[in-house]
Amino acid sequence: MANGLKKSVFELKGCMQKISPSDLKQFKNAAAALDKAFSRAAADNTVLTPYKALPLFERGPEVKTILAEEICEMALPAILDNGRNYLLSAQLRNSILGLADNTRLIKDKFSILRDAYFITYLTKRIPEGYGFIAYPGYMLMESKDFAARFPVNPERYFEYTYPVVYELEGLRKYTDNSPIPGWMAFFFAKPAKMPEQTALVKQKILEAVSAVERLNGRLIGLGGLSASLTKGGEYLLDKTSAHVTTGHGYTIANIINTMLDAAKSVELSFVGSGIARMSATQGIKQLILIDHRSLESTIQKVRQVSNVPVSVGSIAEDIGKAHIVLIATSSQDVIFNPGNFRPGAIILDDSQPKNVAKNFISERPDIIVLEAGTVQLPKNFSYKVHRAFGPKLKHFHWNHINTPMAGKDEVPCCLAEVMLWSSLGENRKNYSIGRSDPKLAEYLNAKGKLLGFNPAPLQSFGENVSEDRLKAEKEMLFPRPAESLP
Repeated sequence: MANGLKKSVFELKGCMQKISPSDLKQFKNAAAALDKAFSRAAADNTVLTPYKALPLFERGPEVKTILAEEICEMALPAILDNGRNYLLSAQLRNSILGLADNTRLIKDKFSILRDAYFITYLTKRIPEGYGFIAYPGYMLMESKDFAARFPVNPERYFEYTYPVVYELEGLRKYTDNSPIPGWMAFFFAKPAKMPEQTALVKQKILEAVSAVERLNGRLIGLGGLSASLTKGGEYLLDKTSAHVTTGHGYTIANIINTMLDAAKSVELSFVGSGIARMSATQGIKQLILIDHRSLESTIQKVRQVSNVPVSVGSIAEDIGKAHIVLIATSSQDVIFNPGNFRPGAIILDDSQPKNVAKNFISERPDIIVLEAGTVQLPKNFSYKVHRAFGPKLKHFHWNHINTPMAGKDEVPCCLAEVMLWSSLGENRKNYSIGRSDPKLAEYLNAKGKLLGFNPAPLQSFGENVSEDRLKAEKEMLFPRPAESLP
């Protein structure tokens, strides 16, 4: 056991030697080369990031490539707090692994970055754009690099981590077709523990918002629990000069559209308050609402817009009655089991993380589980995602953060909303903040259709649902009367 531990620490020390391999002169030369590249970019009015400058170094000796990756990691800390947390994290690692203190060298490197032109370019010259905040950032790092930076209980380091950032390309203004820069900032947190660590999570969300704001993101969307844990974005309103939106408005619209695509006018048995009020006007026969909170206010609002029968139910007694079950919770656990549902039920799961486990498919092949929160982007967007800031980032794919999607031009509803608002170019005092607003959802739905945003094709766990599968599901839900059978 002791030998194994020594070997493990020895291997980690070997990895650590590669994290900051350059001496000060090499680092200064690399920063100067980046300054030249960014000066040319400024003259051409192009958006350049440290990762996009990597080809400058990859043609030279290996150490130059390492230098470039080092700067890709250190640029955002330099922008946010001059590397304060970067230094604290390095000190913690060195203490655990028994490595020499390299604090002086790191401070000197941040001094070089502080005076570098390309840092000024990143904060002053990039055109106004939009941003999106999500998690978990650690799943986007290469595994060996992650192990080197976070040895022995990685969560000890999350307090000192910076968000990793990707650049979004392809969005254009509806009015003049000009390009709009976009950024996705992923913070470090374990989704299952986020409700228990609200203070730390809020801090990490605010840091991610600050990162996007420093990159001139003027409208910032919140993904998943980053919305619910900031009280629908209200926590951020007095802490950033950027506008904030949760994505709830367009999510409601897309869920309704997906639900209507899946089946026309059938019983809907599990909905959120905004979805309940909007779906009540769509020909739904009955609404059964289930929540741990009081639903009296939601029921009253539904009755103001519709005569659809609405009542409060329970998972044990009412889920099994439903043809369609729409799940939209912030629970961290799988809260349903396969036996809860009637034969042939259609489940739409918009929870993050998911409340329906993938093994439902094998245990209940008669049930179809649909993704309710995916949008297909307009065909003229040429949507692309590029690495921008962070240590040895993976080339982006939604699968890396457990959000599988069937198409390359598909994004989560909450990201689609901030893209939609940005493309419209509307300056509003408030966007989707706090509780969901059905009127705002209807407005975004109409504007989305105008711009070419559409619900993604029906899909289950990242794969499109075939016509044959949908036909079989329909026959299970609505079997023909015995007298009509041949």
